[in-house]
Amino acid sequence: MNTIDLVPGCYTVPLGSDPLRWLAQQCVDTCVLNPMVILPTRRSVNRFQRLLYVLNPTLARGAQVIAYEDLSVDPMPMIAAQRILWEFANRSYITEELFQKRQPSLNQRQQIAVALNGVLSEMYAYEIDQKYLKRAFESGVPTRQLTEIINEYEDILNRSNLVHSVAALINGIKSFSHTFESLNRPIYLIIDGITPPALHQLAANLSKDHYVFIYGDVPWNECPGYDQRNCYASLLNALQSQNISISPLEIYTPRKSLVNELQKPVFDATEIAQDFKGIHFIEHSNDVFLANDIIDIAKRAQSKKIKSITVVTPNQSLAKIIHMQAKTSGISVDDSCGILLNDTLFGSLLIQMLRSLGNSSNYHTILNLISHPQMNDYWGELPAKLDVLGRLKNLSFDQALRQYIPENDHENERLLSLIQFINLPPQREFAAQLHHALELLRQWGIRHEEHPEAVEILKIAELMDASDVLEFILSTTPYRTPTPKEFHIQIMGPLEARLMQPKVLVLASLNEGDWPMSASSNPLLHANLRKLLNLPDIDQITGISSKVLLSLLGCESIYICRTTHKNGQQTQPSRWWERLKVISKLNNLHLPCYGDKNRKRPLKMSGLESFKIPPELIPRRLSISDIQLLINDPKQFILRSILKLEELPMWEAATEFRYKGIIVHAALEKGVKQNLPADDMISFALNKLTQLNLDDHDRRFWESQIITNIRNFDVLNHTIPSLQTYSELKGEWNLMTQFGAITVVGKADRIDQLSDGSIHIIDYKTGSLPSKQSVYKGESPQLPLLGMMMTKGAFKELPAKPPLMVSYWDLKEGTTLNFLFDDIAHLEHEFIAVIERVLNPDFEFVIG
Repeated sequence: MNTIDLVPGCYTVPLGSDPLRWLAQQCVDTCVLNPMVILPTRRSVNRFQRLLYVLNPTLARGAQVIAYEDLSVDPMPMIAAQRILWEFANRSYITEELFQKRQPSLNQRQQIAVALNGVLSEMYAYEIDQKYLKRAFESGVPTRQLTEIINEYEDILNRSNLVHSVAALINGIKSFSHTFESLNRPIYLIIDGITPPALHQLAANLSKDHYVFIYGDVPWNECPGYDQRNCYASLLNALQSQNISISPLEIYTPRKSLVNELQKPVFDATEIAQDFKGIHFIEHSNDVFLANDIIDIAKRAQSKKIKSITVVTPNQSLAKIIHMQAKTSGISVDDSCGILLNDTLFGSLLIQMLRSLGNSSNYHTILNLISHPQMNDYWGELPAKLDVLGRLKNLSFDQALRQYIPENDHENERLLSLIQFINLPPQREFAAQLHHALELLRQWGIRHEEHPEAVEILKIAELMDASDVLEFILSTTPYRTPTPKEFHIQIMGPLEARLMQPKVLVLASLNEGDWPMSASSNPLLHANLRKLLNLPDIDQITGISSKVLLSLLGCESIYICRTTHKNGQQTQPSRWWERLKVISKLNNLHLPCYGDKNRKRPLKMSGLESFKIPPELIPRRLSISDIQLLINDPKQFILRSILKLEELPMWEAATEFRYKGIIVHAALEKGVKQNLPADDMISFALNKLTQLNLDDHDRRFWESQIITNIRNFDVLNHTIPSLQTYSELKGEWNLMTQFGAITVVGKADRIDQLSDGSIHIIDYKTGSLPSKQSVYKGESPQLPLLGMMMTKGAFKELPAKPPLMVSYWDLKEGTTLNFLFDDIAHLEHEFIAVIERVLNPDFEFVIG
């Protein structure tokens, strides 16, 4: 690391470099006495202290290293903040607007409370006061609801002598701005990404006599999305107001040319092939396979005496899978971004127990509870045996309990205790519920003193008065595990990892929506209001994600990962994954892919690695969903459509979510055919909903979604100037192939014949929407196939002609996704080739 003769001022540090290592070496080489270093996170503080101690223990003992959050004064206790937010989530002026005066469910209240906290935190951080809100309200933006919330919230804080934690941080930064001159020690501040304006003002003040480092280039010409201008707009204004110039630091940066080129909207990739040394690529179909590879990487690193590997991912579900698989493999995990308290072992079991005590008729929850591996010593095989009996004889849980014949005294004792548990009278007082839950968990083999997280959970529980409040707080409070001393996997969120520079780095979930992170939709702080309040633009998320990714490319060994599917849906590769692929093609590189070997190894089904469809089972009718399954998952197509095998149904499971879509489609079909107003369609749908016998929680949740779907449909429906509308049309396409005739069957939710004679095919979506890329690639074939069926005269009610347009109507968001049929008509040849593989008696399917 090169030492630089610094003078007080403001400097930029190049992305991809290691600013903490450089600064530690700089302090040692220049013999700085008693420095004060201010860093973004406590993790970066810990790393800097370790680096400083290795280089000079004496200097490390005299240095004061703090994180931004340590500047807070009188921080508000987190639990008090969450309890207040939970109460606000049920205020009438919130529920009336968002839920049509219906009582929100537990999950919805949690979402509202989290959204409120995000609004308040951001407004406090950017010092938005009532004057700004009043001005926005006078501009015609509906902010009365938000104004009432903030007025009442601040009133409660004042009466309770409390301060919001973010407000405490801002006050602390301002207080430090007035006192740092009296410290009589050199101060080093690192600014990284979007930070509060108060911190930017502090940086400008410090730049006069101290040292401020901005991590990342700060170009003065704006280029949204790929450089850092958007991240530093407020900081630049603060520096300019005091005529402070910024000087770039020349620090060694691994893969400097790659980092520089990736920041440009148009880049030259022909000279950076050498920068791919140490970069590996992993691509798998799902998170489980990806987690397996990450565990393998960890084992290889451990064999090379590397102390730890770092996994950076915004995907919490992947983090949980890695956590579980690491534990199975005997590898410790340091979840640096913090798992939530309700995801810890003791927290999850306590919540399940309280749910069971509060609703003993929810047998599915009880069965999950007693089937937990940690309770195996107490319950043995009894839960599995009851499960098998209930499935085989189609019994309810209490019927299975009464019909099961115990095989020994141990099972008889457990069976009686389970019957007693189910028949317990409900307890009204939360303190009694909690005491009983802890006693039962202890009786079933879960002792809270054996779980370190239980101390924090029980402290919180003592302050609660209801189980739903406890569940919300445990589901929003992180629990930071102690860093293991032995080899471990360190899991971090993207923003926490950006200054860490680990030796082995796994960049996971490089899909759109994760990298860049998706902008969270907030019902209380919409885009227009954000703009009027001068809050950062949501589009800045792209710039921040770009900055984080580029800052991590300086690590020695990097594994860049993605999955092709998530929650059963195709994923879209991140734009940076695609950029790296473009670079590899321009340089004729063979990108090393750690997952290649595993991905090509076929999975076995019934002892076979490949499978030919027997001639008698070759289908002569295929639905559109069959073809979609055949394209994306041939194994499941063979299991379901050829061998007619289905998964065992969930016993005592909640009603399947697809029934909501069926109800909405039925209401829309009736509404279109009879030209009904939206209110009549809603009444029809809610009557159908009552026939499902849902519990109150699910029914309220579904009611709100159904109403939203139909309201959005009504708005979209009035934008179509159709001559005639056909609803729920079934069609058959008789297709001749080289292996004989095949009939493709499908149903169009809606076909509109417009006044100019053109045809518009529409499919309603009440859940997730396919991406544009998946439609153009043929991975989501529904709309292209419906258009081809229309062209071939498959719908008897309409003439054989190609449609002008095919569209998805997203009834969840009230938007549309449109395609000109001419742009996807070429997929017909690809679909026919897929169908002919099924009809070919000699074709072998690789089951993988």
